[in-house]
Amino acid sequence: MPFNWNHSLEEAFRLSKDIIVKEIEQGVEIFNNAKPTCLATDWAKSGIGFWLLQKRCHCNSSTPFCCHNGWKTTLVGSRFTHGAESRYAPIEGEALAVVDALDKARHFVLGCNDLTIAVDHKPLLKIFGDRTLNEISNTRLRNLKEKSFRYRFKIIHIPGIKNKVPDALSRHPINSPNDTELHLPDDIAASSEFPDTCSGISYLLSKIQTTENNSQNDIDRSIASAISTALMSIEAITWDKIQLASSSSATILQLNKLIELGFPNKIQEVPPELQDYHKYREHLYTLDGVVIYKDRIVVPECLRGTIL
Repeated sequence: MPFNWNHSLEEAFRLSKDIIVKEIEQGVEIFNNAKPTCLATDWAKSGIGFWLLQKRCHCNSSTPFCCHNGWKTTLVGSRFTHGAESRYAPIEGEALAVVDALDKARHFVLGCNDLTIAVDHKPLLKIFGDRTLNEISNTRLRNLKEKSFRYRFKIIHIPGIKNKVPDALSRHPINSPNDTELHLPDDIAASSEFPDTCSGISYLLSKIQTTENNSQNDIDRSIASAISTALMSIEAITWDKIQLASSSSATILQLNKLIELGFPNKIQEVPPELQDYHKYREHLYTLDGVVIYKDRIVVPECLRGTIL
């Protein structure tokens, strides 16, 4: 539908200006890292949003939103997700939002004595709580947990209806992902190390070719040439390629359907081509048409040779 600036929007805009002017007239308050502080975060496929606010009321409760006007905004921010981040599993995306927000608000939250992280995704309470790194099998979650170690905070769950600001920001972000992207070592497809490796091999090959033509150099040149050819033939297996291969595989499509309907208890009731998966049935699930076992991808047959 075409967008129209109607009376209700005009009224909301005018009211917003009045509130901002009123806040300025009352005076801008300085951030105090001794006061209870809350960092609320949210992730969506389109973006990441955060809301940093601080308690200004005098009630005994330190729970965020204890009073209607008791918590004042310190900082808000958002950004678009880049390609890999938009395809994260929900728990990975929400964890990314937490770590990204801590990084953006680090000038406020580093050394903060009473910091609470508010999320609307309950599984994060364990991940950022007392769970140790060796108990987290998901590599991406483990990397994100490690990035949060320099901050002191407690993490709580709040209902999505109370997480309105980060929720709106994550769905209508404003900053480019390229300027603010949080790099993780497991995002291999976006890594620049591979081209550097290829150029290093090419440089080595050119140096060997300019030396004297003796038997040892012939061997070195053959080895370098073989390595260079092998490296040039390697390609990153991206999530898009996995999805495409999964949608083209009759076995994976059949396995997808079986996971959604539920595996029979007896292996004899499973089609012969899927019986090998029966013993793993309790840990199999689907994500965007891709079959996952725990935190590992079930690779379609056509890609197995390439990956090996």
